[in-house]
Amino acid sequence: MIYCSAVKQKKGFTLVEIVVVLLILGGVIAGFLSVNTASFSLLEQISSSVIAVNDARSVIENMRNIDPFNAANLTSLYPDGANVVGFDNLVQESVKVNYLNTGSDPIQVTVSVSWQGRANQAFTEQLTTLLTAR
Repeated sequence: MIYCSAVKQKKGFTLVEIVVVLLILGGVIAGFLSVNTASFSLLEQISSSVIAVNDARSVIENMRNIDPFNAANLTSLYPDGANVVGFDNLVQESVKVNYLNTGSDPIQVTVSVSWQGRANQAFTEQLTTLLTAR
């Protein structure tokens, strides 16, 4: 019996197989890069929020340390709605203090920190606390 080898043995990959593998690999790499970029962006936003909260906490702590503590001293050092100076940890950062009612005891204080993030996005963090005379 004589067999005729009309079909040639296949060795290696065809061009179509290589292109399909490259397309799949390209999709996986593109997906990984987009997730990586998004995570870095989120990390930057979270980091900025932590800085803003720390700045607000710093203002509240300084307000608690006013001696003697009373509404007149509080509002003269930290006027209602005015910017608190000395904070430039974030891009275009502004720190403002607002009071609900300075005639009450305790006084409700809200410290707002606003800044500008990437692509000119505006962000704000607020902390509210009650301050009372000691």
